[in-house]
Amino acid sequence: MRLALVACVLCSLLPVAGSEFVATASPTSLITITIPDLVIETNDGYDYVSIPDGDILLAEGMPRVPYYVVGQEYPAGYRIQDVDLISASSAIALGKLNLPTISMVYDQSAITQIPQSTVAGWYPQKYYDWQAVRNSDSTSSLTISIYPFFYNTTTKEAQLTKEFGFEIKYILSSVSIVTFNANKAAFGPTEEAVFDVQLSNQGDPCDVVVKLVIKDYYSGEVVIGLPLRQLKSLISQASISFQYSLADTKLGDYYAEVSVTDQDGNILDTCTTDFRVNSSAIVETPPPTQMPSTRGIWQSKIWFLVVGLTLAIVLALGLILRCRSRRAC
Repeated sequence: MRLALVACVLCSLLPVAGSEFVATASPTSLITITIPDLVIETNDGYDYVSIPDGDILLAEGMPRVPYYVVGQEYPAGYRIQDVDLISASSAIALGKLNLPTISMVYDQSAITQIPQSTVAGWYPQKYYDWQAVRNSDSTSSLTISIYPFFYNTTTKEAQLTKEFGFEIKYILSSVSIVTFNANKAAFGPTEEAVFDVQLSNQGDPCDVVVKLVIKDYYSGEVVIGLPLRQLKSLISQASISFQYSLADTKLGDYYAEVSVTDQDGNILDTCTTDFRVNSSAIVETPPPTQMPSTRGIWQSKIWFLVVGLTLAIVLALGLILRCRSRRAC
């Protein structure tokens, strides 16, 4: 499933060029998290582990393990570059548990046997993920998904890490993406997509690199990356367009992701737009040209012929009657 980073990175109108770019007080760069105590319930021989106000990691064929999500807001102009785990407390052994395995089969009658885990050893195999979302008001929302609970599918042992410390790396950017859109929402597989990007720089002139990649809407996997575009001495506003031929693109849902970086690789801004490739969007076939019908023409000719014959007969009868009346006299 596509991550929130992809679904929610929105573009809207920002302050126009010429408005004052004001740097606010630096936000926090360190976050310390304490994981709440676990809740373990046993049902039908399986142990169901949860974290209060947490969530469950849903991955097909994997053990049902909980995780914990924290968020942090950053003022307008701040762009998250990276999140590093700088400290973690020692793992607490929880003994052996029998966790169920995640199955995405919704019809329980279709399950003929209890699915077995497809991973051997400790799961998950990472401590955290992070997502940064640039909001419509140019603020940034940081979300960190923490995986404090680990389960060994081979030995059935479980352990928990309670304390985490993160360092947030960010920069203050004067460059922003004002608008980013495709020329159509749906394309045929033989068409060419055009993506227009409008940039704004409210600070000093700077060189930027604009990168655009096409990704699968659901998996987030990169389908293709388009050639990089470089803008020298960006100031005020600038526009740039990317063309992408869909000839080799499979039917399905995609999104284009554009990012702007400086010469050091720092992300100044990013944005996405969704589009679809389907056969019904190839070309709208116009209705077949209708040839003029001759039916109405012939109906008109016949009508005039009948009226003419009727008048001729009436006139002939009138002449005959008039001649007879004269002879009678």
